[in-house]
Amino acid sequence: MFKNGAIRNVDLWLVAIVLVLCGVGVITIFSTLQGSEVFMAKNLHLKQLFWFGLGLLALGLAAVIPYKVYYVLSPIIYAFSILSLLLIFVGSREQVGANRWYQLGSFHLQPAEVVKVATIFIMARYLSSRKMATGGIKPFLPTLLLVGLPIVLIIRQPDLGTALVFLAILVAMLYRAGMKLANLFLILSPGLSVVCAFHLGSWMLFILLLLLMLFLSRPRVLTTAAIFVLNFAVGVVTPILWRGLHEYQQKRILVFLNPGRDPWGAGYQVIQSKVALGSGGFLGKGFLHGTQTQLAFLPAQHTDFVFSSFGEQFGFLGSLVLLVLLLVLILRSIKTSYMARNKFAGLVAMGSAAVIFFHVFVNVGVSLGIMPVTGLPLPFLSYGGSSLITNMILIGLVLNIRYRWQEY
Repeated sequence: MFKNGAIRNVDLWLVAIVLVLCGVGVITIFSTLQGSEVFMAKNLHLKQLFWFGLGLLALGLAAVIPYKVYYVLSPIIYAFSILSLLLIFVGSREQVGANRWYQLGSFHLQPAEVVKVATIFIMARYLSSRKMATGGIKPFLPTLLLVGLPIVLIIRQPDLGTALVFLAILVAMLYRAGMKLANLFLILSPGLSVVCAFHLGSWMLFILLLLLMLFLSRPRVLTTAAIFVLNFAVGVVTPILWRGLHEYQQKRILVFLNPGRDPWGAGYQVIQSKVALGSGGFLGKGFLHGTQTQLAFLPAQHTDFVFSSFGEQFGFLGSLVLLVLLLVLILRSIKTSYMARNKFAGLVAMGSAAVIFFHVFVNVGVSLGIMPVTGLPLPFLSYGGSSLITNMILIGLVLNIRYRWQEY
């Protein structure tokens, strides 16, 4: 990979940050196991080290393979990833009311993680091969299908949290491809219609705003009609789909609005998470001295709520340093996206940054109690092989693009 002293093109800061984050993750996972003999016996921290080793290998492979190979193979990769989502309903094991994993011995593989990378590739290929400078909506519409297909299959599992990641990919890559903000609003309007559909007054106000944006943007008549009909249909169907959600999914959303309504049920996680973070104070209680962590009051403290476990032990200052490292990682990925002279490469880097940003934003938001519990892990820190390896691949792609940023 390195020629003629070209190591200067390698983002060593990015590499260092990833190594630090993974190290912090293993240490935090180890600390969360001390309050549970069952989890300690499973040696989850050692398993995470194993996944870290595989992740480093995946990062290296993603970094050394020329990204033009990904461009050529993107349709095949996307097709196989979609097939893996379809087959999961046949060959997977159901856990917590959901079909999300393939079980291989004692390991569980989540195909939705692979689909994230595949979707970034196929989106980047499509967007880079067409002229998007006109600012119109029509050239972007096929991307809704490319992203919508995995979203539908993942919701069917069901896994609403992971499905939302693909919307983040869509928004970030469309913006990077040159879509105007007004047109981006129109593309995302069905999602906003879902949010407003539960209150008739809010939904009618949204429809008026949508009509105003359509008037100002002046897309073609057929496009205007399609957007309006789609939003109207979404507004009508959303309440019906709500009634079709699993009870635990409805609870997560309702408890997000008011955690106190179910303090010993769905709201318990959020309440204990906030207690853990608050009890950490400015400097924290110290490594292995967190009461919520050691007494196992905090559920899923090595996965969904690993940030709360870290915050209790290392306090506000430690949490701030951790978030700064994650922010620098995301910003350097975005910088690489705009440095790249090859449009496909720039879009891949932006999609990679979007996945990591969305996971951080949602996971930390859940820990703080300002977002509903979604089950999204914190990149590089939460326990889980599929997630860690995927994030390492994304960073490998960013390093790849940074190294070859001058190539067209």
